[in-house]
Amino acid sequence: GAWTVSVDVIDEEGDVTVGTGEVVVLNRAPEVLIEAPMQVEARSKATVRVVEAYDNDTVSPAGQDVLFQWSGVVCEEGSASDRCTFSPSDEGLTVVTLTATDDDGASTVVNVTVEATNIAPTLDTISLFRNGTEVPILDGWVVDEDEPIGLLVQADDTPNDLSSLAVLWDLSDLVDGLEEGTVGPVSSIETSWPVSGTHRVTVQAIDDDGVASSALEADVVVRNVAPTIEGLDPTVAIYEDELLKISVNVDDTASDLLNLTTCWDLDARIDTDNDGGSTNDCDVEGVTLEQIWSDAGTRLLTAFVVDDDGATASINTTLTIVNLRPTAVITSPTNLSNLMEGDFVNLSAMDSLDTESDLITLTYLWDTDALDGAIDSTTSILQLENLAPGTYSVNLTVTDDDGATHTMNVQLVVAEAPTNNPIAWAVEEFGMITTIVIGVLGVVILGLVSMLVIGRRGAEEALVETKSTSMWDQAPVAATFDAAVPAALPPATPAPMAPMPDMNAQPVAAAPAPAPVQTGPPLPASGLPPGWTMEQWAFYGEKWLETNAPAAPAPAPQPAASTDLSNLLDGLDL
Repeated sequence: GAWTVSVDVIDEEGDVTVGTGEVVVLNRAPEVLIEAPMQVEARSKATVRVVEAYDNDTVSPAGQDVLFQWSGVVCEEGSASDRCTFSPSDEGLTVVTLTATDDDGASTVVNVTVEATNIAPTLDTISLFRNGTEVPILDGWVVDEDEPIGLLVQADDTPNDLSSLAVLWDLSDLVDGLEEGTVGPVSSIETSWPVSGTHRVTVQAIDDDGVASSALEADVVVRNVAPTIEGLDPTVAIYEDELLKISVNVDDTASDLLNLTTCWDLDARIDTDNDGGSTNDCDVEGVTLEQIWSDAGTRLLTAFVVDDDGATASINTTLTIVNLRPTAVITSPTNLSNLMEGDFVNLSAMDSLDTESDLITLTYLWDTDALDGAIDSTTSILQLENLAPGTYSVNLTVTDDDGATHTMNVQLVVAEAPTNNPIAWAVEEFGMITTIVIGVLGVVILGLVSMLVIGRRGAEEALVETKSTSMWDQAPVAATFDAAVPAALPPATPAPMAPMPDMNAQPVAAAPAPAPVQTGPPLPASGLPPGWTMEQWAFYGEKWLETNAPAAPAPAPQPAASTDLSNLLDGLDL
């Protein structure tokens, strides 16, 4: 301020002189010394304090001579204290300002810089959600295999690091590959566990400087879910040797579906694996069973499924295997509708019907009144020989291994062989080959004889023909020389195997003419057998006499023809 200064000058005599002057005194600003840390971790406390502060020209009482004011931060002690404690929220430099003012109003400003260094992020507790509802941890979390579960954790860090925080989840210490990650302060994930057991969940947050938080851990108990099986009817029925094809539907959690084992126990009476369980043998593996049974009866079929944890589910069905009754079938290579006396017949049961496994065990029983005895054969072939005329019943009964039977009946009608048919009689007596040879020779001889007769008659000879109802019974008559033109001879048409003529026809008497020379055995007293001709008698007559009339008297000689057979044969040089 301005001060007035007076000076009194007094000499030795006591004279006084007063001199007055004004002195202006300038104020001096206070002096302040503070101290502060150079670095602190962000969000940790830093204290800046006044070490020394004084005002040399103050006249104020101590403690009131200099006043302090802090700015730039929020001080825990307030802004007018001689110290300032604050916590920097962000990484980086923080400037703290102190203004010191003396009692004259003069101020001194002091600044100090504190560096806030990076800190590790932090994590809050883990939360678990089921269907959007938080599940309290209590004694631990328990979930099912493959059950969708939500996990959430809150991370914290300095504001400049929050948006770039990486939150990493390791969801299991039992299964590799169960990791998740998010970016940001709030980490929320959806997950599930494919394997039963207690899984340790670990989560960490890492900032952009690579500084990680402490690991946060929690245990999750995962329960196995047993598989399910369905799709079988309570009862099933099939025939023997019929293919049974049935399937079941199995289900489980998604992770277990590929590891399910489905088996069929085909007989509850047998413990194949000797484990004491009668319905858990894996006789056939797969969801579809294709099986054939050859024996009739009832069986309990069990289908069961096993997951990778050994949990099982099963379903049963009662299978009834029905015996199919056999069907008797009689076949024969012989035409059974045209049987003749003396025929040989083979009857076969080989075409009888049954299931494949029963066919090889079928038993056969033949019964026919054509043979003596109640049981005529037990083989698959019945042979009947030299059948006598009549009607016969043949029964075939087939029986399978379960005792089921079936019977088929056929009627055999055997016609009587015609005894007045010389060709049939000759075949029966001499055999087919011999009869054919004799017939062919007869035709050749008759043809040669006819040619010789025609050659001897000359151009003017006339023949008189006497017709007969028999195509074989034709005899030449004496020539009449009054005829201008000779009559032509009928063609020679006899054949040993040709159809027989009418057996009831009688030969017509020939016109008076020389009797032909008798060939072959003598005719019986009753004449030619009905339906026979002389040519046939010449070849077969002797055998007929031996069979039918061995003691019959010889017939009267027949009139000889103008030219006998011996002369004709001589003319042919035979």
